[in-house]
Amino acid sequence: MSINQQINLERRNDIDWLRIFAMVMIFFFHSARAFDQIPWEIKNGETNLGFTIFVLFTAFWIMPLFFLLSGMSFYYALGKRSQTEIIKERSKRLMIPYIFGICTIVSLQVYYEALFGNEYLPSFNGNFLEFYIFHYFTQGFYYMGGFFPITGIYLWYLLFLFIFTLVCLKLFVYFRKENMIKKLSKLATFSTKKGGILIFVIPMIILEFLGVVFLPFIQPAGWSVLVYLCIFIYGYIFASNEQFKKALEKNSVVALIIGTISSIIGTIVYLNLSTDITIMILFLVFFPLSGFCWLVTILGFASKYLNKSSKHLKFLNELVLPFYILHQAIIIMVDYYIIQLSVSVILKYLIVLAIAFGLILGLVLIIRKINILRLLFGMRIKKNQKPRQAINN
Repeated sequence: MSINQQINLERRNDIDWLRIFAMVMIFFFHSARAFDQIPWEIKNGETNLGFTIFVLFTAFWIMPLFFLLSGMSFYYALGKRSQTEIIKERSKRLMIPYIFGICTIVSLQVYYEALFGNEYLPSFNGNFLEFYIFHYFTQGFYYMGGFFPITGIYLWYLLFLFIFTLVCLKLFVYFRKENMIKKLSKLATFSTKKGGILIFVIPMIILEFLGVVFLPFIQPAGWSVLVYLCIFIYGYIFASNEQFKKALEKNSVVALIIGTISSIIGTIVYLNLSTDITIMILFLVFFPLSGFCWLVTILGFASKYLNKSSKHLKFLNELVLPFYILHQAIIIMVDYYIIQLSVSVILKYLIVLAIAFGLILGLVLIIRKINILRLLFGMRIKKNQKPRQAINN
């Protein structure tokens, strides 16, 4: 292994900080969904254009950022573990929380959606225990005449990430062969040119078009599953060579400018979406362009300024996955009660943020102390440390 490859296997603190940043943003994002003007599971009586713009802006890059960071983390995992070990670890840390989540946590969200009167769900007016025991598992699938969400609603991310792991594992092993390392090195060198990194947006635009045409029903959070897979692969590639790190840093300002312009155009186009083919094509171009530029901007600036350790980093990073598993169900529950208050939209949003965050954080701090809960929420099991016995002289 070369010196450069050894350096690349060292932990990147900026990736950990960005994982925390992404979780904070997804919390603010989902807390705003009850108040924007875009259809969602539960809605306040009064909506707000400002929240709509915030949600659209965040949607351009938030879930792609999760997959990009996951791909980057995969590179470092593959440098430390065998293929079999990776599959076992991902099964434990993704599929156990996924199955546990849809059988328990997500039921809370579906229950409050049913109480609210989500038009895609059967009506229900009883208590949660009655709903969970007699209706949740037995009345059919979510959005298909029943309640049980086989795709996990927001937990689809865990399912997709596990599938991507299986699909890409051999490809990523192939990327570590000497001939592929050389090819990726050439691509990395080209990417360091001003604007060179933008070559990666072309496959995203093509795949978004293909996804809309051939897989229109598999577009969670507005993106085609093909684009998510592409971005996951990009994450691995970007972590594989130090030159990509330099390319992201060098192009961060250019990407910020293009990302801002394309986000404005994309938002205007989205708010005026119609069956007009020109409008649709414009959106399918500016949506991926904006998303990728923001990814470059975020990664570039984080690489410059966040690649530093902190005594709080490990603690916060450990909380990300359980926080994600809990967050949307708790937000929906809080939404149900807060939207009934006779106060302004802004105040309702702030109340939702405060109460939901307090509940989630409290639960996460409990979860991290109990090993069986750690397992169910995708955290590593803590080994019991026996106290050292005194040595008698």
